Amino acid sequence: MITVKEKIIQEIQHIQDENLLAEIHLLLQNVYGTKQVLITNDQQKANIAEARKEYLNGNFHTNESLFKDLIDE
Repeated sequence: MITVKEKIIQEIQHIQDENLLAEIHLLLQNVYGTKQVLITNDQQKANIAEARKEYLNGNFHTNESLFKDLIDE
């Protein structure tokens, strides 16, 4: 019995559309892409800690409130 993986490989081998293949490749990269590690300096770490603290204290805006403010202007 043919596996799903083998079916997918067979179907991809018959695709001639380079744009479609590029989209499939991008999809696979997004699904299985490597995680990027960001290296931060002390100031950036402090900024992140402060932002987290503000968020936990409720100091943030929702998308809805920001759009409401824009529409009401």
